[in-house]
Amino acid sequence: MIYMDTLQGTKSCTNLVKCFMSIFVKETFVGRIGGDEFVVFMRKNGSREVAVSRIESLIKKVEELSFTEMNGKNITISAGMAFAPEHGTGYLDLYKNADTALYKTKQNGRDGYNIYEEVKKIKDKGERKRLCLLE
Repeated sequence: MIYMDTLQGTKSCTNLVKCFMSIFVKETFVGRIGGDEFVVFMRKNGSREVAVSRIESLIKKVEELSFTEMNGKNITISAGMAFAPEHGTGYLDLYKNADTALYKTKQNGRDGYNIYEEVKKIKDKGERKRLCLLE
């Protein structure tokens, strides 16, 4: 699951959707979930490398777009990614974990992506779970 946030929304959605559709295959669900936020759910994708390659392609393609309604400003993509089954087996877990990774991207200056990772510590040693986000 890839959860994205763009800096500008409504008028540019048509061009963004064209970018999404040119990069993501038909086993992929692309949806706008509000304002300038989108979700991409990739089914039958057995490889992180493929997902990372596609989000990197999307970021590059969007950087090349020109939006006259934005007075010369570009749109950037911030994304968070989570993978089943290691980051969750249901939609809500994957969404929550991709959202956590998205906010890490935003904290690091936007215009990029992070992959959610959860490292579990042995509970009987009194250690707690911690989050580790890859950049």
